[in-house]
Amino acid sequence: MTSRELVNRFLKGQPVERIGIYDHGPWSTTYQRWIKEGYPTFNPSGASQPVPVPHFEHFRYDMSPVAGWVDWTPIANI
Repeated sequence: MTSRELVNRFLKGQPVERIGIYDHGPWSTTYQRWIKEGYPTFNPSGASQPVPVPHFEHFRYDMSPVAGWVDWTPIANI
């Protein structure tokens, strides 16, 4: 079962073979230590220093974090 199939089935309340892997991510100090120990980085255009590869890509999580554009308060204008 792919990650996509697993998450879709889980969110629909259907049986799954395991719970999808997700984590909010490490602290910035953890990233700093990991980089010193060889954690992969990349140089995005315009960046002055290399940045760490996102943890959810490196560790191949089933779910990734949602960006801040999601409105967690859809009835905020009441």
